[in-house]
Parts: sequence; C-alpha cells; structure tokens
Amino acid sequence: GGAALALIGCLAWCCQVPARWYLAGKALDFCSPDVREPDSEYFKAYARRNTERVAWSFPRVVTSCLRGLRDMPIWREDFDGGYQRLAEARVPV
Repeated sequence: GGAALALIGCLAWCCQVPARWYLAGKALDFCSPDVREPDSEYFKAYARRNTERVAWSFPRVVTSCLRGLRDMPIWREDFDGGYQRLAEARVPV
C-alpha cells in the first residue's frame, strides 16, 4: 500500500505541469460548492479558485485522495459485516 502510494505520488509530481496546463481555466464539478445558486458570479469565481488550488497542489491532492480511500473503514478486516448490520438495522438509509 505504501509503496504504491509513493509511486503514484511520484508520478503525480512528474505530471503536475501538464496537469496545471490541462486544468487552467476549467471549472471542475468536484471543486464547486453545493449551493442553492451555483450560477451566481461569486460561486463561479469560488469554483475557479478551487480549481486553481487543485491544479497548483496536484500531487498533494492526488496522494491525499488516495490516502483517504486507503484508510476508509470498509477496507479494514474488523469492518467485514458493517454494512450488513446497517442494512438490517431500523436506521433509515
């Protein structure tokens, strides 16, 4: 897990300049806030600034997302029946 994460981080570091060029001027959906009026100028500018931040720190964004996926509880061995117990519970999902 750690070696693969380091390798992907290294690849992301090597590809950060092309990624910045690709992301320049784009408004990505995952960088947009979930608000009532997403078409307002304020939130369009906010989404553009978030995209610029992602482009600027591309290697950190990639490795942080992958660390989050790696450390999710569904991958832990003691979480084997967690969703099964949740589905059987009376909690509305």
